[in-house]
Amino acid sequence: VFGLDLSRETLPCDIASSAESLWQNNPRAALGLLYRALLSRLLHDFDMPLKAADTEGQVLERIEKLQQPALLAFSKDLTVHWQNMAYGHQLPPAHVQRELCNGWRGVFDSGIPH
Repeated sequence: VFGLDLSRETLPCDIASSAESLWQNNPRAALGLLYRALLSRLLHDFDMPLKAADTEGQVLERIEKLQQPALLAFSKDLTVHWQNMAYGHQLPPAHVQRELCNGWRGVFDSGIPH
């Protein structure tokens, strides 16, 4: 999807901490890691079918169907910042790094049922 490698083996064990360490020098890579990890989790943990032609909006529509409010809220927030960075070349405000990394931990490190 989007030309990203979504295999689990290509992702660090601690996504949020890895994104935090990347953020200072390369916020684009940090956001990219979070977004790629989100897609990987959707594919592998939720068995969500993802196609190369899927848009971010289509992915969000599928997340909505999972009926998991915390996952949807995090995904929407991450997607907005990812799109602003990827397409608009806009750096997110400094507080966003903490919000997204804590959001990741809250959604994926808290045992959401899969």
